[in-house]
Amino acid sequence: MRSKAIQENTEIVLAKKKLRSQVLTIATRTGIHDTNDWDKFNRFMLHNSVCKKSLNLYTLDELEELVKQFRALERNYNNSADKTGTKAWAHKWGFPSASNN
Repeated sequence: MRSKAIQENTEIVLAKKKLRSQVLTIATRTGIHDTNDWDKFNRFMLHNSVCKKSLNLYTLDELEELVKQFRALERNYNNSADKTGTKAWAHKWGFPSASNN
């Protein structure tokens, strides 16, 4: 009986790890997360994510909703990246951000 509980817990931990990985992958592709700087990503998570909390505090159900949010965000990013001159286009092609002037 105890080993079944441990197995279920292990499965939950692995499922959460997989979903977190998906979030981070999408965040990196869209420019929300820079592998050398976590501040921007953490700020986004606390202010703009579904539950407005750190990634490691999300439950399995909340992570599934967060992945949906990030997939939608990536679709919007890709649509915007197809339009020349947008911030997403500049990020996608590795150009510096446009001036605000």
